[in-house]
Amino acid sequence: MSQTLRLSKTLPAPVADELARLGAALRRARIARNESQRALAQRLGIGERTLRVAEKGDPGVSAGVLLTLLWAVGLGPLSAPVSEQAARAAASNAKTRARRKAQDDF
Repeated sequence: MSQTLRLSKTLPAPVADELARLGAALRRARIARNESQRALAQRLGIGERTLRVAEKGDPGVSAGVLLTLLWAVGLGPLSAPVSEQAARAAASNAKTRARRKAQDDF
C-alpha cells in the first residue's frame, strides 16, 4: 500500500473535503484560463500526474506544489485567511511576551 493511500484513509473528513474543494477550484480555474494540464505542468516544471492528482484533492501533493498551482491559476488569495490568522497569532504572542517581560523586570 502506498503512503498516499494510507494518509488519505486517516485524514479528518473536513481536511479531505477542503483538499477536494481546492482541487476542484484549481481545475475550474485552469480550464477557465484555457490552459491544458500539460501546458500548466510544463510552465511550473512539475509532472502532469502531479497536477492531475492535485486537481483530485490527493493529500500526497506537497503544500508547496498545491499553493504554487493555486497561485499560477490566479487563486493565490485562498491562502490569505491562513496567512492573516498566522499574523494575528504572531502579533498576539509578541504582545504576551512583551507583557511577561515587563512583569518580570525588577
